[in-house]
Amino acid sequence: NRQDEAAAILLDALRKNTQLFGPTSAQVADILDRLAIVRFAQGQFVESESVAREALSIGRTAYGPQHLMTGNIATTLGRTLVHLEKYTEAEARLREALDIFAVVAPSDHQYVASTEYFLGEVLIITGRFSEAETVLTDSMKHWNRAGAPPCRAARSASALGEALYRQGRRQEAEKYLSESFHQLSADSTADR
Repeated sequence: NRQDEAAAILLDALRKNTQLFGPTSAQVADILDRLAIVRFAQGQFVESESVAREALSIGRTAYGPQHLMTGNIATTLGRTLVHLEKYTEAEARLREALDIFAVVAPSDHQYVASTEYFLGEVLIITGRFSEAETVLTDSMKHWNRAGAPPCRAARSASALGEALYRQGRRQEAEKYLSESFHQLSADSTADR
């Protein structure tokens, strides 16, 4: 959680890798993606968006359009766009990432589960609760089968509970909301 220090190290690495490998290299795309994540954690969402856009542009060229890292960078941008309430584009980037992962990653990969979670959030926000239910159920299953920390599946379960509640399915929703709340509150490593 030393975001300022991390940003300084990444900016230095960005400068050096740009000199060594060129401004459109895979190394630069990877560092920019990490910097976008740090800027997001710092609450600098507009900068995070800008850096993630640059990372994705470079990544599509350096890695190719159908590469695990290209999908991961698209997810970083999608998550930032959700926070900036740019839901249409966020959904497009998250679906792009899932399309890439469908070709290059096993279905139980943690990148798939994470991207499904963020897409589920977009679907809830935009009122497509039934579609969110499907995506979040898949996310929860993928987290569990990937052997991820339990808080990850609980995060997806919590969002699933919201999607069920919004469909008027209170009893089902309560199960997911209650269980995920207990799991997330007991886990000091869980995201806020």
